Amino acid sequence: MCDDIGTITVIVMVINNDSGCVVDSFQKYTLAALAGISLLFIYGAMNKVRAEHLHERPDSHAPIGVMGDHMMVDDEIMFTYRYMKMQMDGNRTASDSVSTPLPGFMVSPLSMDMTMHMFGAMYAASNEITLSMMVPVLAISMDHRVNMNNVEFTTESEGAGDTTLAGLYQLTASDNSNLLFNRIA
Repeated sequence: MCDDIGTITVIVMVINNDSGCVVDSFQKYTLAALAGISLLFIYGAMNKVRAEHLHERPDSHAPIGVMGDHMMVDDEIMFTYRYMKMQMDGNRTASDSVSTPLPGFMVSPLSMDMTMHMFGAMYAASNEITLSMMVPVLAISMDHRVNMNNVEFTTESEGAGDTTLAGLYQLTASDNSNLLFNRIA
């Protein structure tokens, strides 16, 4: 048994603006499959990952949406998964509601639903360099109305979104602060 196996954290964030939302069977099975895949990653990584930096302070990491906030120890690996669901209805100009048809446009958007699964990985190439990658998998559906004849139609799109690659370089470090260079592509 290895004594220096660290802890691995799977981060799952669910955002749902509709409190009465019913998750359909496709979403249930997708989430179950992703949870299973995440557990396989964790199981495989537990024998290889050494989390030698133990952060006792609650402010050792930024909130989940802030990227590039910390360095990792040489050869450390971290996997993340985030889920987000967003629903939008109506049109606005600044904070004012605008009714359809929108003047000056041939088509007016009515509503949009978006589901996103964000997969992430971080790897410390050395104590001074940490590399990361994020891949979103999206499903978007948008309802529209043709302004001339009030015909409604729906457009849909799904698949992998833009992959984000990033690198962190530690310029200096002290007991209570780090100065990092963060490059995102």
